[in-house]
Amino acid sequence: MGVNDPAGNNLATDGNTVITPTADLSVTKTDGVTSVNQNGTVTYAIVASNAGPSAVTGATVTDVFPAQLTGATWTCAATAGSAARRAGRAISPRR
Repeated sequence: MGVNDPAGNNLATDGNTVITPTADLSVTKTDGVTSVNQNGTVTYAIVASNAGPSAVTGATVTDVFPAQLTGATWTCAATAGSAARRAGRAISPRR
């Protein structure tokens, strides 16, 4: 024996909003000076930021040191919720 399903009541709605993950990454690099004396020291600040609203996984910031710089080293400070390689020695540029 079959069951009769009256027409007109087979509708459903879902009010959930689908959020597409979106990041807003930016990178700035400054040294705060307009010139440097030969054999002087240069300190660059590179800041990577995400204005969101979504988190980012696996983003990489790469900076190539100019060939004129010798003995370059670097350090890194990560803020809460981020991770970073803390320090290293520059690799000589390929020629």
